[in-house]
Amino acid sequence: MRADDLSFSEAVNLGILKSVKDGLINSVGIIPNMVYAEHGYSLIKDENIALGQHTNICTGKPLTDPKLIPSLVREDGSFCTSKEIRERQEDTIDVKECEIETEAQLKRFIEITGRMPDYFEGHAVFSENFFYSIKKCCKKA
Repeated sequence: MRADDLSFSEAVNLGILKSVKDGLINSVGIIPNMVYAEHGYSLIKDENIALGQHTNICTGKPLTDPKLIPSLVREDGSFCTSKEIRERQEDTIDVKECEIETEAQLKRFIEITGRMPDYFEGHAVFSENFFYSIKKCCKKA
């Protein structure tokens, strides 16, 4: 089984660690742009698990300059929420902008872990453009 959202908070990180230690989880997705990413990785780095990039475009702040990714952010520079994205009439996520942020998160993933992710997937947004940008980033990596 997989646990997503490593780095979402200290409490989430500790819960995921317990689930891994208890043998319930053997795959963990880390959100590279979150404040607790390094903390979460430090807890599970020696565990025998698959570690993936849980690409996030709807929580917290991006790693990319918000001016470069306007379809993903609010005026204050934080990501639009998944609810805000769902309420749009059409898929307004710009593929190129999403690629820029996905690649920035991959760079951060590598900085934190020292390696490539075992897999890529997305956090809480169901958008063909988002999925396509992740796929393109995987092919480049």
